[in-house]
Amino acid sequence: MSDQTLVISDPRAVRAMANPLRMVVVDELYRRQGPATATELAELVGLSPSAMSYHLRAAESTGLIRRGESTDGRERPWLPAAPSYSLVASAESDAVQRMLLIDSRLTPMRQRMEELLAVRSVRPPDADITYMVLRTGQLLLSADEVGRLQDRVMEVFDEFEALSAGRSEEGELRRARYMWSIVPERIEPED
Repeated sequence: MSDQTLVISDPRAVRAMANPLRMVVVDELYRRQGPATATELAELVGLSPSAMSYHLRAAESTGLIRRGESTDGRERPWLPAAPSYSLVASAESDAVQRMLLIDSRLTPMRQRMEELLAVRSVRPPDADITYMVLRTGQLLLSADEVGRLQDRVMEVFDEFEALSAGRSEEGELRRARYMWSIVPERIEPED
């Protein structure tokens, strides 16, 4: 984790960010690394600007985002508070708080996967498929090999995140979400 990564571990802040809509808009601000108004972010998730303002104020209370200065005298934009962030369960977190943290990431992805599968269900079986819905498998690896695998996967993500930075959804460009996880089958105390 970079020394420029904002780490949020306060249980109240993690709970405030358990809302999947808040996670989507906070992720968008961090992806942009630039300003966005409540109106722009509301369009992204299909909310009214006033409802989005409520969610943005809740996210602001965690320290993840901040208000910028208005350039047109009307709506003040929102900005990320750091170059990157990480929400982590603190030692005081209970099982419910840990599940809220996990679900805040899984719920939006689960919804997108369901929508994609619904669209595919009416397509011919031999149609070209661009997006992968879910890939699962198992590996037998040493701790060193797991570390190398994670490093290589992160290099690929970093490469394509850098390619995506500053782009907007125009022409052939489409937003795509990814999720990466590697967990041991049996959890040991050192994990």
